[in-house]
Amino acid sequence: MEKKVIENRGGKREGAGRPVRDINKGKMNRHNITMHDDIWNSIVEKAAELNLSASQYIAMIHKEYINNN
Repeated sequence: MEKKVIENRGGKREGAGRPVRDINKGKMNRHNITMHDDIWNSIVEKAAELNLSASQYIAMIHKEYINNN
């Protein structure tokens, strides 16, 4: 049985992405933060509006939070 090789964008390894950890809880992103899909999708959409990656957007929110507290 041959293993089907799928080329991911950017040449990343096969199967890279957000693996399912608990279908009822959500998915784990590559930063090991588990969140519901609707929250993750809103982060990705807002980041795209600002022309940022999700990681950059999360870092920006974190920086604003730290500066305000």
